[in-house]
Amino acid sequence: ANLKNFNFQGCAALDYVEAHTSGLETVNLSNLPGLKTVYIQSNPRLASANFSQSGVVAIYSGGNAALTSIDVAGCASLYHLELWGCGLTDLDISNLPEITNVYVQQNTALGKLNAKGSAVVHLEAWQGALYSVDCSDCPRLYELFVQDQGEVATGSITVKNCPELVNLQMGNAKYTSIDVSTCPK
Repeated sequence: ANLKNFNFQGCAALDYVEAHTSGLETVNLSNLPGLKTVYIQSNPRLASANFSQSGVVAIYSGGNAALTSIDVAGCASLYHLELWGCGLTDLDISNLPEITNVYVQQNTALGKLNAKGSAVVHLEAWQGALYSVDCSDCPRLYELFVQDQGEVATGSITVKNCPELVNLQMGNAKYTSIDVSTCPK
């Protein structure tokens, strides 16, 4: 419980990291080309996680209530992202070329989700305070599940130019604008 910071800079061959129930406050796993899988769970003080420019293919993060920042920019191989019980307010997975599955659940502060232009196929966002969801120009998006916990009607969902979209589910959605245009299926 005394370990506060993970920084594995220069560990090019590192391919797996797991950290459960520790005192982590920051995680820096950026620029690690060999990194494939990360499990970071039950770290109540973890505030930031940086995976930018790494080779990571799967990230599982849950029970990290203080996690307000996650950087996945430039993670060209990332295909699976699972975030539950975190304190994120914004999540940007736009332009990730291999992202396939995204599960964002029980992130009660999450207000903005940007997947625009990504390769996402299946996206679930449950139990957040989502006021903005943008999944425009996602050529492989097949399924989108969005459930909002907000009490006041606000915000928008934009799912334009998604030719493969066949399943759109919205639970408890109180949005003022939903644009699902140019989705031929």
